[in-house]
Amino acid sequence: MKDVLILNSPSRDYGFDPRSEGERVLTPYGVGLVAMDSIRELGYDRVSFVDTEFAGLSIEDILDRISVET
Repeated sequence: MKDVLILNSPSRDYGFDPRSEGERVLTPYGVGLVAMDSIRELGYDRVSFVDTEFAGLSIEDILDRISVET
C-alpha cells in the first residue's frame, strides 16, 4: 500500500502568534487538487491532507499530529 501525507505550510508560527478570534484563512484548493491527482495519476492508495493553516497549528502541534515510519 502506498500512502502519502500532504501538509500545507502555515503562514506564521501559531505557537508564537496565535490566530485571533474571527480571523479567517483561505481554503487551499490547490493542495486538495494535488491530493486528488496523487491518487489518480501517481497511484497512491491513500492520501491524507492536513490543513495546518486553517487549524492554526504551531510547528510543535504539526509534529505531534504526524508520525513517520521508515
